[in-house]
Amino acid sequence: MKWRVLVAILVIGQFARAGDGVKVGFGISPSLRINAHHSKIIKTWQFQTGYGFNAGIPVRVTMLQSAAKMGFTTGLFYDYTAFDQLQFGVLASSFRLSGVQVPIMINYPIRGTWFADFGGGVTYYFLTTGLSGGYRVNINSDVQQFQPWLGFGVHNLIERGAGNFELGLNIRAAFLELFEKDYPGVAAATSNILCIDGNIRFYFSKKNTKGVIDGTE
Repeated sequence: MKWRVLVAILVIGQFARAGDGVKVGFGISPSLRINAHHSKIIKTWQFQTGYGFNAGIPVRVTMLQSAAKMGFTTGLFYDYTAFDQLQFGVLASSFRLSGVQVPIMINYPIRGTWFADFGGGVTYYFLTTGLSGGYRVNINSDVQQFQPWLGFGVHNLIERGAGNFELGLNIRAAFLELFEKDYPGVAAATSNILCIDGNIRFYFSKKNTKGVIDGTE
């Protein structure tokens, strides 16, 4: 795990030195999390709602030679997910995941400063816990810790002061089952995580790049 994080940091560092078409910033994304269960017996769907966020270092790469001024976004993020169940206002059970996330999302300009996003990524859950008998227990061995996902969304990118401000919304869907095959309940239903993220990001810029971003150059 440590070497994978180190490689990701080195790659981001190389992006940061690559030139004017690369912007590094910081961002946070509050998120609605949904655990989608599909019954293998009666073929119905159930959806458990939760909450979460991701925060970290986004890297935006603009393809300066592209006539469409398109690009892509990657980076390194901490990702947190929680599914809590309350009884009479008291936490009765919970399921929580902490992970490291690396996205690769294509940014395609659609109008002015608006972009459509599509792509994917992977989240590695390094800590998964459940509440049992009033105690929180580690259940890493019960989940598939590497979770690839597909995503799409939209965002607006505008120049603000020393950089560019991004506000957007995207949906991510993991396409592997969350739990291992021998986990209790897996024989009866699947479990997949769906995330609806509200992205708030700021990218630092050494010079005015408005023309590159909105396509006026």
